[in-house]
Amino acid sequence: MGMNTSRKALLLAALLAAAVTATAQKKTRALHYWGNQDKYLETQTSVLLDFVDDMLDRHLPSVKPSEEREAALYLLDAVCHDTRLDRSEAARDYMERRIGKVVASLKQPMKRGLEVYKIYNDGFILRTRSTTVAVDLVSKSNHVELYSDSLTGQLVGLCDALFITHRHGDHADPLVARLFASQQKPVYCPSDFLPHDSRLHHVAPDKFLSEQLALRNSTIRLNILPGHQDELQCNHFVITFPEHITIAHIGDQDLPEDMDWIVKAHERVPKVDVMIVDCWARPLDKVVEGYRPKVVVTGHENELSHTIDHREAYWLTYYKMQEATRPYVIMSCGERYLYR
Repeated sequence: MGMNTSRKALLLAALLAAAVTATAQKKTRALHYWGNQDKYLETQTSVLLDFVDDMLDRHLPSVKPSEEREAALYLLDAVCHDTRLDRSEAARDYMERRIGKVVASLKQPMKRGLEVYKIYNDGFILRTRSTTVAVDLVSKSNHVELYSDSLTGQLVGLCDALFITHRHGDHADPLVARLFASQQKPVYCPSDFLPHDSRLHHVAPDKFLSEQLALRNSTIRLNILPGHQDELQCNHFVITFPEHITIAHIGDQDLPEDMDWIVKAHERVPKVDVMIVDCWARPLDKVVEGYRPKVVVTGHENELSHTIDHREAYWLTYYKMQEATRPYVIMSCGERYLYR
C-alpha cells in the first residue's frame, strides 16, 4: 500500500499550500514575524496542526485509507519530529482538541461492533455497546502534559476498567490508575507498578491467567499472557467482550525468548478480531501471526520526549506494513476506528 515517491511529494506539497489557505480563513494571524523566530515557528505549527486536524476528521481510519489521509499523517510526522515543539502551546492545543473529540464521541450511544479509540502512543480506549475499557491510558508523556486533568477525569469516568501492560511512564500513569481505583473500577497492572496500592490488581509475572471479570454493567473474559520488554514484565491483555468480540493489546513486547510461546498464542486465547501492536515490534510479522488477528492496529508512533530515532514515524509504519499479510489500520491521536 502507499503512493509512489513522486506522487507523495506532489500531494504533500499541495496539502501544505492548502493548509495555509484553509487555516488563514479560520483565524486572524500576524502577517510579519521578522525578529521573532519562536513566534513564527509556533504559528506555523498551529497552522499545520489545524490542517491535520481537519484532514483526519474528513478522512477516517480505515483498512483502505485515502491518499489525503496518508499525506496528512506524513505532515504530522514533520511537525512531531521538531523536538522544540514538544511543550509548545500549539501542540498542547492540538491534543486537547483531539481528546475532546474522543470524550464527545464516547458520550454518544453506539449500536454494534467495536470502537477503537487511539488516545496517545499506545494508550487506547475500547468500546462495545455494553462495555468500555482502557489500556495503557496516560495523561503525560515523560513529564510533558498531553491534555488537561479535566479531560483525563472525563475519560476515566467513561470507562469501566483499566489494564496496564508495563510500568514505563508512557504506558502506566499513577494519576490515571488512582482515578480508576478511587471510583472502585478494576485496575490490572504488573506487580512492579504502585506495588503498595492494595486497590490495584497486581498481576504476578510469568503466569498465564484466564478469568471472568465482572464490571459495572457486564462481564468480560480476560486472558493475560506473560510478555516482557527486555527483562521488564509486560503483560499481554486479550479481552473478550460480551458481544463476542476479542481484542489483544501486547504493550511493548520485545524479548526474543518469549517468541516460543507467542507464535502459538492463538492456541491459548479466543480468536482475535483486533490486535494492537507496536509499530516497532520485532519481528513484527511473527508477533502478529502468533495471534492471527482479523485486523491489526499499530501504536507507538510519534511519542514525544524521545530522541528522533525513537519517534516512530507514520511514513515508516506505512513502509513496514507494505508486506503485511493481514488488513491493518494506522491511527493518530484522538481518532476512532469502528470494527464490525
